[in-house]
Amino acid sequence: MNCLTFDQMMRYLDEELTTEEAAQIEEHLLGCPACRTELDRYRGDFMLLDQIGEAGVIAPPLNESFTLNVMAGISARVREAEKPVRNAAWRASRWQKAAIAAACLAIAIALGAYVSPTFADGLKSLFQWVQRDAGAKQAAKTGFAAPVYFTAEDQGIAVTVKEVLADPFRISVMYGVQRDGRTIPAESIEDGFLAPKGERNEVEVTDMSGNKIPFDFKTSRTGADSFFELFLLDPLQDGQFRSLSEIPDQVVFHMTLLKIDETKGSWSLSVPIDLRKAKSVSRSVAINRSYTTPEGVAIDVKQLRLGPSAAELYMDITETEAWSRRTAERFPAKRDMRAKYHQLYYRIKNDRGQVVAAWDGPSLKMLRLDGVNNYEKGIQIGANSMYRHVFLPFTDSKRLTLELKGLYTKEPANVSISVEPERLLQGPVSTAYEGKTIAVNRVRIKSDPSAEIIPLANTTATIEGPGVFIELESRLGPDVINFGPWRVVDGGGHELQSDDYVHLQKDEQGNYHSRTWIFVRGLQSIPERLELSCDTLEQRIPLHWEVPIDLNSR
Repeated sequence: MNCLTFDQMMRYLDEELTTEEAAQIEEHLLGCPACRTELDRYRGDFMLLDQIGEAGVIAPPLNESFTLNVMAGISARVREAEKPVRNAAWRASRWQKAAIAAACLAIAIALGAYVSPTFADGLKSLFQWVQRDAGAKQAAKTGFAAPVYFTAEDQGIAVTVKEVLADPFRISVMYGVQRDGRTIPAESIEDGFLAPKGERNEVEVTDMSGNKIPFDFKTSRTGADSFFELFLLDPLQDGQFRSLSEIPDQVVFHMTLLKIDETKGSWSLSVPIDLRKAKSVSRSVAINRSYTTPEGVAIDVKQLRLGPSAAELYMDITETEAWSRRTAERFPAKRDMRAKYHQLYYRIKNDRGQVVAAWDGPSLKMLRLDGVNNYEKGIQIGANSMYRHVFLPFTDSKRLTLELKGLYTKEPANVSISVEPERLLQGPVSTAYEGKTIAVNRVRIKSDPSAEIIPLANTTATIEGPGVFIELESRLGPDVINFGPWRVVDGGGHELQSDDYVHLQKDEQGNYHSRTWIFVRGLQSIPERLELSCDTLEQRIPLHWEVPIDLNSR
């Protein structure tokens, strides 16, 4: 599909397209930053113009020259908008509105337009049409998102905060970066957070008096848009949870940038955010139920927090002396990080017995359950053992049940396979280990430097550059979910640096099967012999423990 015309953009914004036509345009937008940037501009201008009178402003004193300059700018933009537009005569008012909105936008930014959730009531939010989770989309639809369009410019680069989703537990800030009017990737900002002190990009959250509020944050992006996800307040203070009332009614998000790509400069934005409406529909549910697994992992389910766009479950996970003894027997080396590894698998059911959320602890994305609420990897809070697991909001339920189903651990293994790649033409080379079967099916060279896509469950891996692929298939049973990482040595005894990519599936009988691509990057030819070895497996130990959660309690 070619880039969108002005008429197509206007019809899309006015909701005059058929469902099929709108779907085609949205598919194009996902892959075309230029059209998305242009549509963003029109959408923001129209929303701001429609609502500029309803958005509260914090107005500093203005001198007469400021007012005269702004009015002159409005007049110039309106005169420009009144010029004829090809094939869009009936939309002349749209151009005029865009011109006036752009001028009003300059006024709003100069005055410090205040972000209020009521500003977005009944409006189309950017969060509703970008690739965000269902919780963010629903919160935006019900009036918890607000267009902002605050911009800072320096060195020919403009950073714009476009919209804010106000949730006291998860504030989402949408922003974009442009160089000389062209969108550039957001990693140009993200890399600056790793710069030396004094040159480092920073974000912070304060109350209206400038007092800093502790928070965790992560970054993400979709198409031309990027996001800061801000999780306010470490929930523990002297071992006790803070209450929702301790989150201020109004906060300010500050972004201070000193480096974008390799360009040094100064970009500073401060965006006030009103949380009062979101706080009125948010709550915390105390749980405080504990369980210790037979292996010695202690689990204390503390609290569930419910906000407009997400639900947060807090768990304290610690290791007992029994666990320390167990791991010391399996991994005697004191600094062997495998000994510290443990992850949980649990499900959450509603009062009708339906699974409405699930957590599968290992970092393998293919373990996540298709179609089930499993929003985000957990965050360890500070230096303690408290974890935050974030899910989409739980709706239409008065009672939930958390079912702890399994514990993942690393265990020592001793697996080796000797392969002569030429003999694979006669069939796979396999070995058995404690009832599990691992087979090498193929060794092939990747001479094309362009990217190759590896299809993993629920995701993909992109492999670039030349090298050699070694393809394995494993039948693992119900307890072992993975072997690896694999060590690769050629016939001359030289260890080859490699990466593993695993596609994991589970059959109807509950047995795991995996395909593994081992990629030896940069290898120009296939060795006559390869020795593969693995000294670690990952297993899931079944557990059975239930935690009732009454959503009506506080």
